[in-house]
Amino acid sequence: MKGFILYRGGMNTELKLILEAAREQFIDLQVLDPCRLAVLIDQKASYLLIDGKQTLPPDFVIAGFYNDPSYRNIARLQQLETMGVFCVNRAEVMKKTGDKLLTTQLLARKGIPVPKTMLFTEDNSLSLVENEFDFPLVLKTIGGSGGSGVVLVQNKEQLSQILQIAKAGNIREELLIQEMITPSKGRDIRVMIIGGKAKACMLRKSGDPKAFRSNISCGGSPIPFEMTTEIEEMSNNVAQTLGLFLGGIDLLFGEDGFVVCEANSVPGFHNPNQGDLWGIDVPHEILRSIKNVLH
Repeated sequence: MKGFILYRGGMNTELKLILEAAREQFIDLQVLDPCRLAVLIDQKASYLLIDGKQTLPPDFVIAGFYNDPSYRNIARLQQLETMGVFCVNRAEVMKKTGDKLLTTQLLARKGIPVPKTMLFTEDNSLSLVENEFDFPLVLKTIGGSGGSGVVLVQNKEQLSQILQIAKAGNIREELLIQEMITPSKGRDIRVMIIGGKAKACMLRKSGDPKAFRSNISCGGSPIPFEMTTEIEEMSNNVAQTLGLFLGGIDLLFGEDGFVVCEANSVPGFHNPNQGDLWGIDVPHEILRSIKNVLH
């Protein structure tokens, strides 16, 4: 069985771990910069080119577009799908999870709890925001990840200042306004989805009592947490709604149960400072789930 990890960047611990797991499972797995990959289409067939040379397609690819789910990368993924390659995740899933508003819309339509959300445009007035939301509220970009592009806004004046700066700086990213889920300030649950199912979870908690984000990349600490029936069922429902085969789902602690914050198609799974807190061998589980589909 042969596969590619489509990833642009330096070798990191997570890549090393999954490549090691592939060797142990006798899988030919390579890391491929998606920029080296080109697709060619004519009336007869589709072709895969790597460094300009025609190449047989792999059995599967893992899309590792951590910070670049661009049109070009999604197009490459779509082409691989049309050639019969099993893609983790599919291009359509990457589009859904790369757009936080679309994610929220799809989950809300299924009755899954999500924060109250509004797309802010120049046509909206600050009075509308003030009428619909209580302060503090969350302002975030539509496509950020790892806790980037997210700020807590304390009042109307601060919101006005931030929006003026965004306009003056010609920031093109769309902005979302969301209610602050107060009981979850500085903490959330990260659920690992493998093979379309919730396999493990952990608590992420900020060490700063004033912080509202708990992302590990923002200084949060991972803590072992038991997978309850509520967490498992909600996460499986999210994965099914979005079509996630592999992903991370972030749950907030709401007043009456968990609320889905967002979903990620390319989840991190290794924290070098804390060791393995998942309770499962994530790289091996990922590869076994792919083998189960292909065999």
